[in-house]
Amino acid sequence: VTTALAGLGIGGVAVAFAAQKTLENIFAAVAIASDRPFSLGDTVRIGSLVGTVEDLGLRSTRIRTFERTVVTVPNSTVVGSEVVNLSARDRMLYNPTLSLVYDTRPEKLRRILEAIRELLATHPRVVQEGARCRFRGFGESALLVEVYCHLDTQEWEEYLALAEELNFALAEIVEREGSAFAFPTRTVYLAGGGSH
Repeated sequence: VTTALAGLGIGGVAVAFAAQKTLENIFAAVAIASDRPFSLGDTVRIGSLVGTVEDLGLRSTRIRTFERTVVTVPNSTVVGSEVVNLSARDRMLYNPTLSLVYDTRPEKLRRILEAIRELLATHPRVVQEGARCRFRGFGESALLVEVYCHLDTQEWEEYLALAEELNFALAEIVEREGSAFAFPTRTVYLAGGGSH
């Protein structure tokens, strides 16, 4: 009888532990439903996971990743994580850094900066608030020019098309002004100097 009671005690602890996790996930589902950090169809980032919310159940949330896999996340994990709702953004950041060759003369660099600023100021989908282009400094093998602006879109595919359009425009400006994009280079000096 004592052994049976001990077995029931251990079994009861196991059942209680399993029930605790289930209840934790159910309460988390209620918290998600009341806070509404996302809706079905929204693209979210939960920790390092990024994807589209496909289902919100009592125990878990299912997210389809960009690799087209479905990840099931316990609701308690969702509630305990930082949730970024990418679908809720009102615009998208465009922030490339251009690496220009070091033989770009200062006057050419100024013309490049002016042309990029003009591009940003006249493009109909560039949000003017905060848009800028700056000579950021000297990199290991390039002069660094930062372009920073937001694009007036919430759709990923449209963002990609706008970013591509701007990338081509930036490349044309650099070429037109007589500069070029740099690539990592190394100069090797050999000690000894004697002929072999």
